[in-house]
Amino acid sequence: MPEGPLIRLVELVRRELGAKNARVELGGDPPDDPSVLWRELGGGWRIVAIFEGPPPEVEEQRARLETLVESFAGLAAGMAHVDQPSGRMPVGQALTASLADLAARAGGADAVVIDATSPVLWASSDTRGPSEDVDAALRAAALDERARSAGVALAPLLAAPEGTLGAALGRTGVSDAMAAEFGREIRAMRARLGGRTRDEAGWHRHLLVARAIAEGRRFMGASSSPGHVRESVHEEGFGLLARAFANIYLLVIAFDGPFSELHAEAATLHALSRIERLVLSLPPAPPPTGGPDGRPAQVVALRPRIRRRR
Repeated sequence: MPEGPLIRLVELVRRELGAKNARVELGGDPPDDPSVLWRELGGGWRIVAIFEGPPPEVEEQRARLETLVESFAGLAAGMAHVDQPSGRMPVGQALTASLADLAARAGGADAVVIDATSPVLWASSDTRGPSEDVDAALRAAALDERARSAGVALAPLLAAPEGTLGAALGRTGVSDAMAAEFGREIRAMRARLGGRTRDEAGWHRHLLVARAIAEGRRFMGASSSPGHVRESVHEEGFGLLARAFANIYLLVIAFDGPFSELHAEAATLHALSRIERLVLSLPPAPPPTGGPDGRPAQVVALRPRIRRRR
């Protein structure tokens, strides 16, 4: 279990309860001191809050501690043992289900896993076509940004039947050149669905996630330590929570408006260890059909570097 989640839990307990100090303990006898409140976490771990003296309104403080611990359910249990991915479900499906559960718990529109440089979309809580990779998301995000700058809502155009797309583009009021560009890009995005369709709400969610992927890539590119990125964005009609893990991957949750960062953070910390295990269990990404020189491309597995302690 990474140190970050533990530090976050300890800081929250200390701040929210107004304690002098807080810590996580493993084993031994629980504290027997009127100036201490504690709560079992599971796996032999407990969270301990230390006060200057017996805390006022002790039952209210105890209930508050209970609520905080429930928000981080499973955290210490993940420290005590590492569950292996279940063999009853393929890793990819288990990862999709875990991301969908995280997105729902966090109140997000979608959750995805990317890395700093490759075009591979390692996982998504939403069903995607085989060619809907990170590069496609970056193109969609750039198109959406141009459309928003021109005052055009892209999702209704993406959902418009082919026979009405030209007329719908004509009603946007943009120049003929821009309308033609939008038309080409919209048809390319729809073609990447591989015969499937999305309604307007589905395309709206898709564009939100594309924007979140682009922002996540920007955060990683701008960071001197991309393996430790922790970022959030709160804007009208858009939000994201991004957390790096395993040195090279980034978990991104996209939101369609204001969200509770504390609630989303708690849901992320609860799910991240399982998501990390599943991502590291994925097979290597398939190579392109050929390299730039025409020779067959090779499979390269993206895996984190293991730091050896001395």
